[in-house]
Amino acid sequence: SHELRTPLNAILGFAELINNEILGPIGTPRYKEYAGDIQRSGRHLLGIINDVLDLVQIETGRARVSLDRVDVCDVARDVVRLMSRQAAVKNIALRFAANCDADPIGSDEGKVRQILFNLISNALKFTPEGGSVSVTITQDRATARTMLRVADTGIGMRPEDVPVALSSFGQVGNAFQQNGQGIGLGLPLTKKFAELLGGTFDIESAPGKGTIVTIALLDRAREQTHSIARQA
Repeated sequence: SHELRTPLNAILGFAELINNEILGPIGTPRYKEYAGDIQRSGRHLLGIINDVLDLVQIETGRARVSLDRVDVCDVARDVVRLMSRQAAVKNIALRFAANCDADPIGSDEGKVRQILFNLISNALKFTPEGGSVSVTITQDRATARTMLRVADTGIGMRPEDVPVALSSFGQVGNAFQQNGQGIGLGLPLTKKFAELLGGTFDIESAPGKGTIVTIALLDRAREQTHSIARQA
């Protein structure tokens, strides 16, 4: 990972320095434009590298879960806020229930954040202009299951396309997929992250009717407590 990330971070850093003219004016506006292009392309490439490395860690059994108290509502609000500009550019209504009151759970905040980012990003990517994406968080306190649901009004998929979309590097063959964004790891990684956290992944989709993805996360801290009690 160091051999990939270190030189790319250097490229991004120098591109940012040039684009912001830290050492003085560039002189030729076109060079500043090129530096901005380098930054955007570099960030896109870094995202792909991170996804591939995450996949390798999971598939080789080296992925680690760092348990902490995670306020899923706060995480969702933050991710929605970060993604709101991308939604606005495409004129897509990105909605999140303001009255979210789910209790914090024992989980890995970084992976919960990545799950939500992947789901919302994927929904925005395949929802046409003027559509909507909604994010809801519900909780069954009796079973300590917290449900993360992302629903869109996008192009949707046929039943036979779903296994392809969930396979690593899978690309569903339609016109909207040919947008040069991503390499088919968003949904597969999300499913693997959910399972790594002891949760489940469910997807409902139909052509022209959009897609609903539901992640059910367990309270790992409560689960461990019950396990220790049973052993005692």
